[in-house]
Amino acid sequence: MSQFSSSFWDIYISVITIVSVVACGIFLKMQSARRVSGSGTETTGHTWDETLGEYNNPMPQWWMWLFYLTIVFSLVYLYFYPGLGSYPGSLGWTQVKQLEDEVADANKQYGPIFEKYAKMDVKQLATDAGAQAMGQKLFLNHCAQCHASDGGGSKGFPT
Repeated sequence: MSQFSSSFWDIYISVITIVSVVACGIFLKMQSARRVSGSGTETTGHTWDETLGEYNNPMPQWWMWLFYLTIVFSLVYLYFYPGLGSYPGSLGWTQVKQLEDEVADANKQYGPIFEKYAKMDVKQLATDAGAQAMGQKLFLNHCAQCHASDGGGSKGFPT
């Protein structure tokens, strides 16, 4: 659900995105045009170290084609994935759906392990070597950054 009450922002984002991609293509086309030089060598007028001049040559064609491929990639990406306001993309991908899928996979993989420990009494759980090893890994991954690896904390962090 959008937090905005009008569709202005969806249209605004879509227009800015499409205009930017098209403008990049037009700019590249303008820069790739070969200039017919006259009798002399055309420079930009910049010189360094008295003799080192900057020539006014177009970019190499292989480099231009890489930029064109980038523009094509961006258009294909915008077609498949959400990137244009409220357009959901042709694949229907959302970050919420991806998170739900990953949580479901994790629950399928780790659910039986946690279910086993959820059924145990606290005293029995405290003496279980497997539960202690799992608890240690969880503490080191999620808690030790603030509470230190021994649980004693450090200056400015809780103990």
